[in-house]
Amino acid sequence: MFGILKSEFTKILTLRSTYIVFGVLVLFAILGGIIAGYSPASDSGKVFVSTTVFQSAISGVLTLSIGVFAIVSSLVIMNEYRHNTIAYTLTASRSRLTVFLAKVITVIAYGLTVALALSLIAVLSATVMLAISGGTVTTQKVEIGALILHLGLYVSFYMLVGLFLGFILRNIIVVIVIIFALPVVENLLSIALKEGALYLPFRSFGALASTGEAAASASVVVTAFAYLLGLAALAVVLFVKRDA
Repeated sequence: MFGILKSEFTKILTLRSTYIVFGVLVLFAILGGIIAGYSPASDSGKVFVSTTVFQSAISGVLTLSIGVFAIVSSLVIMNEYRHNTIAYTLTASRSRLTVFLAKVITVIAYGLTVALALSLIAVLSATVMLAISGGTVTTQKVEIGALILHLGLYVSFYMLVGLFLGFILRNIIVVIVIIFALPVVENLLSIALKEGALYLPFRSFGALASTGEAAASASVVVTAFAYLLGLAALAVVLFVKRDA
């Protein structure tokens, strides 16, 4: 198992596209931090700084980047089929389930690491902007535990959804359409479904990111897990049985 995991991490870390995508996400993080930290003065010349600048910066950057996370995750398996390296991967392992589990662990670890890096960059950018605007870091309230739990789940779910869709569809165009177009469709459906829209797939995934009073209800969380487990089961069956 260790050898398979090492191989999976090597595949990600040796791709040029990995660093290009990360560079773009860093720019998003810097821009998001600057926007969150900007506090214009009122007519009286006073500057009113929100106490949730850091949380807004982190949440905003990850929400903006989450679709890219899912696409990168899907490429972990689709690139193997595209370049026909999947045969070598399967030959090096005794079980396809081992390969599947290794890819799951790899994408979660990669996603959470990148998310942490982007969060720190966003906070740093927001701090600089706060100083320029006349604010101070001591005014900020950061619910670290809640952010780690909720945003960690949010990122992990999207990474796994992208990966499982890659296993199932093996078509990057279709995956991109699902990741970016389906949430828009769900937003339109929410007009008719109202509160029931929270139980749609991507709406339930997005609800995991909310903290405090806006946190998702237990039923919405269970629904999100049900969707994810359903995708996982289908991905496993197809990976084990298809092309066997």
